[in-house]
Amino acid sequence: MELKKEKKPIIGILARPEVIYENLNIMYVFESSRNAIIHSGGIPMLILPSKQMVYYNNKEVALTDEDKEMLNAQVDVCDGILMPGRRKNILL
Repeated sequence: MELKKEKKPIIGILARPEVIYENLNIMYVFESSRNAIIHSGGIPMLILPSKQMVYYNNKEVALTDEDKEMLNAQVDVCDGILMPGRRKNILL
């Protein structure tokens, strides 16, 4: 009798927006978050926003139904979600 190999869980990590070099917008994840998922036996997957973000003023952007569908499709693939906190809470 052959034992079934356990499927590794896919863990989504919410990407963090940042502006670098004046007007260069990036989305990033801390390496420590990615490593924590891998070392816990999971597979990390970056969850990206579905629309252009406003990085510099932190204004909330209303999501359209299409935006919500795109985010739901990303979340549906995941077995869990990691929502990183503020930068100073993550860095050791």
